[in-house]
Amino acid sequence: MHTNRRKKAKDTEAKIFSDIKARLPIGIYGSFYNGKKEELLQLRDYLRDLGFKKARISEDLDERPILDRHTPNPRYDRMLSKKLIDQSVAHIFVFLMPKDGDPVNLNQSVSMELERLITLIETGKKIDQDIMLLIEKGARDNIKDSLGGVCKGLIEEQKDNENPADIIDFKKLTPYFQAIFHYCCRCAEKKINPK
Repeated sequence: MHTNRRKKAKDTEAKIFSDIKARLPIGIYGSFYNGKKEELLQLRDYLRDLGFKKARISEDLDERPILDRHTPNPRYDRMLSKKLIDQSVAHIFVFLMPKDGDPVNLNQSVSMELERLITLIETGKKIDQDIMLLIEKGARDNIKDSLGGVCKGLIEEQKDNENPADIIDFKKLTPYFQAIFHYCCRCAEKKINPK
């Protein structure tokens, strides 16, 4: 009798966790330049396959007809970026080290998105947000070719927050997909057991 109740309780708990995972809005931010979006899409699809159905990049929120999406529209891109930040509670930022041929401002959009999120948190407009920062090795070491000093300072500040960001330095992103999945699971668990 007790075994059946325990099993039923575990099944209920697993169902609740599964439902929370499916509803947890996760924003994934990074450079779309020259095929770099592919790794972000792989990460999004990996998380979706593991139950995080609302893992999204900004383009997932694009409601325009397909043909209109091929015409560059910076204002619309910014609106999608703001919408992703506003709708997400777990945030994954990917900062890359520019390679030969990449623009030096490769991380400009993602650093602006991080700054916007932090400003919304600091002004009390967004609460209970979780942040993961994935930084390609070398990006923090070389201001000239990667992250500027202000962005590096913003990243460093995230270590000292009341809810510090998870920060991972990586050489290749895909080996860290499992760590990113565990981060998302911790975010979902917080929704079940808030502090």
